[in-house]
Amino acid sequence: MHPEDQKRFQEQHRHALARHERIDLEFRYVKDGSNVVWVRWVGTPDVDEHGDVVRLAGVAQDISERKHSEDQLASERNKYHALTELERRLGLGAVWFRTSTDLQPDSGRIEGLGTRHARATASGT
Repeated sequence: MHPEDQKRFQEQHRHALARHERIDLEFRYVKDGSNVVWVRWVGTPDVDEHGDVVRLAGVAQDISERKHSEDQLASERNKYHALTELERRLGLGAVWFRTSTDLQPDSGRIEGLGTRHARATASGT
């Protein structure tokens, strides 16, 4: 398990077992010493007649691809919010972009047309 996830995992695991609750945890697992894999672990404690947990039945699933997609979506969402804030501050109105590759961070410019610029271009002004 990834060292940064160990404490949280142990606390949530201990909490769920003490209450005999279903466990549903996501954490990073270090595979082969360096490869990090995201895992979702879901389990249900089996309790004996005395109320003691005798075993934990569960399943682990590799969710690395989902986590990667979530990270990409969050990155795109952050770009969108930054652009709409820039748009608001500059008073440009709606700015349309073809794709996120239209953003040129290295050149210090953004390729796309604001509605005011598009109207001025269309009218020849």
